Amino acid sequence: MTETPQDDERRSEDEPRRAYEQPPPPQQFGTPGHYPPPQQGQPPYEPPGQYGAPGQYAQPGQFGQYGVAGQYELPQAPTRRSRVGVLVGAAALILALIAIGVVLAMHLGPTVLDRAAVERDVAAQFEQLEGVAVDLSCPQEMKVESGAEYRCTGTTADGEEVTIAIRIGDERNGDYTWAEV
Repeated sequence: MTETPQDDERRSEDEPRRAYEQPPPPQQFGTPGHYPPPQQGQPPYEPPGQYGAPGQYAQPGQFGQYGVAGQYELPQAPTRRSRVGVLVGAAALILALIAIGVVLAMHLGPTVLDRAAVERDVAAQFEQLEGVAVDLSCPQEMKVESGAEYRCTGTTADGEEVTIAIRIGDERNGDYTWAEV
């Protein structure tokens, strides 16, 4: 005698199963030919599709042919920029910014006379005119503005104190004249 699942339910839990009795067959889930629903986190399973009618072969040049040249290519390694190129570009950018800053500072900032050049040139001209050398000291910053006047002081080789007035004539080209005061 075989037990049915109903018999199994009716039997009390205290009754042991007899050794010659077999457990009920496992239940089958779903209908034959269908797949169970996918578990959470898994993509749904789809049966393989048909590639053509049964018994037919693909025409030459169609997808799926083996040995067709160019059909499968080796993957290309990703291109990597050279660090040298990046460093050279960054250095060039920095140099360009510095050059632009210098040019802007020269053109946008106030134009000043070169102190050392004025002291040297006026001393040389003074020596030619007076016949005696002079050691001059001029103001640190002499802005080139039309009509501006600056005073330089110095001592001649004979020990005489001198004062020389520097007068800016044309601010466009920085011309100046000097005279002993």
